[in-house]
Amino acid sequence: MPDRTVRRPTIKDVAERAHVSKSLVSLVLSESSKVSDKSRAAVLNAIDELGYRPSAAARSLVTGRTNTVAVIMSDPQHGMNPSVMEGIHTSLSTAGMDALIMYGHRDERRESEIVESFLELRADAFIFLGSVMPREQLTELGGQIPVVVVGRRMPAEGFDVVAADSFAGAVLAVEHLIGLGHHRIGHIDATLSRAEPQCLAGYRATMAAHDLEGNSVTGSLLQDGGESGARLLLEQDGEFPTAIFAASDLAALGARDVIRAAGFSIPDRVSLVGYGDSSFARLHDIELTSVREPTEAMGIYAAEVAVNRILDPTEPPSEWIAAPELVVRGSTVPPAA
Repeated sequence: MPDRTVRRPTIKDVAERAHVSKSLVSLVLSESSKVSDKSRAAVLNAIDELGYRPSAAARSLVTGRTNTVAVIMSDPQHGMNPSVMEGIHTSLSTAGMDALIMYGHRDERRESEIVESFLELRADAFIFLGSVMPREQLTELGGQIPVVVVGRRMPAEGFDVVAADSFAGAVLAVEHLIGLGHHRIGHIDATLSRAEPQCLAGYRATMAAHDLEGNSVTGSLLQDGGESGARLLLEQDGEFPTAIFAASDLAALGARDVIRAAGFSIPDRVSLVGYGDSSFARLHDIELTSVREPTEAMGIYAAEVAVNRILDPTEPPSEWIAAPELVVRGSTVPPAA
């Protein structure tokens, strides 16, 4: 039986069809300005006639780039990730680049191992979503390769930062509750995550500005963190808060379960506010009031910054801070008389 396998055209085939050298074809593929218009046209015509498509490895050898951006998600359950990733994919696709995605699972050592793996794969840049790596380590990495950190506000020293103003977001949430008449407002924070210190600071500043006593407990961004935080608030001496502001929508869902198990209704007895305006917030079961961040726009901008940094590594580090907004739903009402 004859071999019907169709051989893919090679760079040698293109050179022979265009009557030029392989090195000149490489110059055309790398968009070099050192090629005459006549030779460039001959090579491009040969590529079109043969249906030649350079492999990723060949393109990498020619351009010195792999056209890939490594994306490390610290917390795969974080509500902002799907929307941020949609923005990243949109932006990278426009630039003709691909994303390599791995999960760090909020483990500093795991993130470091992933970084080494992506460096071996010769990724052109890194985008971190909510990284738990120390700032010094991110700065060191930024000295080797473009780095963009999303969702963690800190000084842009050796890397770019794209984040929302979580301090302002917390102020919006607490001012809303105070405006409804709540004075006993508990907060389930996630400062141990490295990513949320500004949220706690905004809560404390707003409570202090109204001469109200703050009551924050340590939880996490995850549902079990909201559960443990709500239990801590329940176990405290004195009256249970009439409102709770959680550092994430997932944490708010965890708090909801504990509040209801304790016999309190939401929102009649306890108003509840989350952060992130994830898909969970829109569930009919809770209709959660939540702080929304422009996450898709953040993803688009983060990818644009990464691509620009690949093209021009000399640009100074930048910091882009987006303004949040409060989305009011049915989980917040004035306190019971």
